[in-house]
Amino acid sequence: MFLNEEIGRLKEKTNEVLQTTEVSSDQNMTTKATQILEKLNSFKKGVTINEEMIEFVLKTQKLVSEALGNDD
Repeated sequence: MFLNEEIGRLKEKTNEVLQTTEVSSDQNMTTKATQILEKLNSFKKGVTINEEMIEFVLKTQKLVSEALGNDD
């Protein structure tokens, strides 16, 4: 899987997280999830991949997996 495909998948999953009752009922969690989505949206094709970007993607993968309770 290419990084741009994974970022697209994480955008979709983060939107799913925003729709969960747990997140949508907590303003702080909604704000944080929205910030994650905004950062994912800032990663455009052609942007230089760096360590910070990779770490962010890995942390987001873990967060999404935990929030949705699956092994994505």
